[in-house]
Amino acid sequence: MTDETKLNHVQTIEVDEETAALLVQTPDGETREVSLTTPKPTPPDLDLDVWQSREQVEAMARRLRYMLPGGERMSLRAAMALAQYSMLVGANPFRGDVYAIVDENQPERFELVDGYKLLVRDALNTCGFTPHYEPIAEGDPEYLEGAVGFRCYVLRNDNPHFATLVNAGVQYMEALRFCAPSAVGIVRPNEMKTHSGREINPPKGWSWQERARTRALKNALRKAYASPSPEARRESAWTVGATETVPSDWYDCEPGMTTEEKEALAKVNAQSRNRQPTQEDPETTLQNGRQVLHGDGTGEI
Repeated sequence: MTDETKLNHVQTIEVDEETAALLVQTPDGETREVSLTTPKPTPPDLDLDVWQSREQVEAMARRLRYMLPGGERMSLRAAMALAQYSMLVGANPFRGDVYAIVDENQPERFELVDGYKLLVRDALNTCGFTPHYEPIAEGDPEYLEGAVGFRCYVLRNDNPHFATLVNAGVQYMEALRFCAPSAVGIVRPNEMKTHSGREINPPKGWSWQERARTRALKNALRKAYASPSPEARRESAWTVGATETVPSDWYDCEPGMTTEEKEALAKVNAQSRNRQPTQEDPETTLQNGRQVLHGDGTGEI
């Protein structure tokens, strides 16, 4: 894995083929094992009892393979890893919070990636921010010939020093560099061209410049904000408006749906699932039935 790849991933994920488990290496170097089958007892912060069985994990994995762009390239094992990783970090893959990058030459090799939507939502749940981008020019230590690169500064709205410095006469960019964490995002030449020199199109709806800026934003957000707990993430990731959803509420979504369409459908499914018939005592039910059959004594039915 390259240094750039490491920058763009929160954790390193491997699969132990013998034990069918995820090996999750956190940024501080700690390695944890998470079962891909029926969850085993784990520390509280890795509790995956929400799944209860391999069947539930597999059901979600199959929907992800069907629904996600490029999902047909994912093996079932990769999709199951994505499903469990989503719950491990409290993310919603149906909203694009996390996704899997599959090696086209070796489909069993994959990387689990946090999407920028997840990191932006994490940040906004703490406080707003303003991003500022500048291209990486020749002479910059991060400059790579033929690459597209940007540096992103993330200025949190709760920063108490930026306005003070600017009001005191400090230049905007100088104050920004002092107050705002920054990180770079790079799209390398081999991502934009094949070995034979044929140009590769960027992902649908994107440009390579946008991809580089998004990578820079993700890396800068990780520096500017602490990661929330899975419980805090889960509350916002699986809630649509004021309606709490569960993974199965999203299973009717179809490929090609927008995020807004998926959310609307999941919300309807959750509300239908939670709707309970009105409970009446037997005497009230009997009385209501008599009124339907015989009227209410006023001669009206």
